[in-house]
Amino acid sequence: MEFITHVAPSKSASTVKQTVASLKSHQVDCGYDNSIFENDTQVSRVLRGVAIVNGVRNPLKPKLERLPITHDLLGKLVGHCDDSFDGMTMRAAMCVAFAGFLRVGEFTYDSWDATSHLTAASRSHIAFTKNVVTLTLPKSKTDPTAKGTHIPMPATNNAICPWTALKKLTEKYSAPPNAPLFARGYQLSYNQGVAFTRNWFVENIRIYLSKCGIDPSKYNSHSFRRGAAHSATATGIPENEIQILGRWASDSYKLYTGANNVRRLELAKKVNRKLRAAPRS
Repeated sequence: MEFITHVAPSKSASTVKQTVASLKSHQVDCGYDNSIFENDTQVSRVLRGVAIVNGVRNPLKPKLERLPITHDLLGKLVGHCDDSFDGMTMRAAMCVAFAGFLRVGEFTYDSWDATSHLTAASRSHIAFTKNVVTLTLPKSKTDPTAKGTHIPMPATNNAICPWTALKKLTEKYSAPPNAPLFARGYQLSYNQGVAFTRNWFVENIRIYLSKCGIDPSKYNSHSFRRGAAHSATATGIPENEIQILGRWASDSYKLYTGANNVRRLELAKKVNRKLRAAPRS
């Protein structure tokens, strides 16, 4: 409990809870007595307290608003991608991130060596059929044992089509099968230590947002995954199917869908209709 209260001021409640779960797992692996995690209700109470306290916004540290990059906004962003290597790469990366509900860490990297393709997305991990491009993630957050996760993305035949964007990139700029899926500068730049990093990707997204006349400070690396979930919700796809699309192992996907906002709007419209139909007193 002392440890929990020590880290709580700088960590979210979910992070603290995950850390405690890791400690519990470590106890089991070491063969130590685990009764404190099973029987001491005070630990659970302290964790609930952290959730309550951390849920109260600190006026000195306001919560940053993070907006989704939706279907329509993505169409505007790709309109600013030129035919240079970086432009075609960014277009493909954005389209794939949206269509595949990807985490940014699943297609960016800080370094690349001769074995990186075994655990990170490489050119060998994409396969084209007539109307579908499939990305295979060799390892991911929900696949820690590296069994491989197949993410099929249908051709949409529009400006944000992942099939078209990837096809044009790979045909114009070929690279070895064990090369990273995306690079920057030119297709073999990773050999010189130039990585397609999360920060570089996000910085370029913010440049495109600025060109669209949109405040880039409200968007981050989760905006594509959030936007894909929001867009799916707007089409009426059930939440459990959105969970499958995004490969969420828990109900944390509800934080991404914006389903409550959609439902609130529906209820507000319903109330408004009933008020209009009600006889005036």
